[in-house]
Amino acid sequence: MTETIKGSVVLITGATGAIAKALIAELKARGAAKIYAAARDVSGLAASQGLVPIKMDVTSDAEVAAAAKAAGDVTLLINNAGINHNTAFMVAPDLAIAREEIEINYLAPLRVTKAFAPALIKNKGAVLNLLTILARVNLPFMGSYCASK
Repeated sequence: MTETIKGSVVLITGATGAIAKALIAELKARGAAKIYAAARDVSGLAASQGLVPIKMDVTSDAEVAAAAKAAGDVTLLINNAGINHNTAFMVAPDLAIAREEIEINYLAPLRVTKAFAPALIKNKGAVLNLLTILARVNLPFMGSYCASK
């Protein structure tokens, strides 16, 4: 991987969120050649010079595989998609919230990275996983979220 963003081809998941929007602006400012903006719903993403919206639900094997096929020129994968229900595990009505946080925050980056690995290896690329301090600190009111990070 080159040590700069200039000229890189980036795919960022969770591209409709605030963090992704800030990252996209910074990637553009630093000269990324192309940015694939991946999201479940791309209606809020407008294609522009160097920005390519790509439909991808990180929980779907088929959509992730299709995105990896379409974006074979990627040199930097940014796993940004995430979810936080901000609910204490012990008061949650069932395991649905924990399952969704584990699926999106833990399993999805593995799924996406594995799918893009051949392109990243071929293109001498890299992976960046966005995390949170809650990956290191367990807060009782966000137990499953912390575990998922």
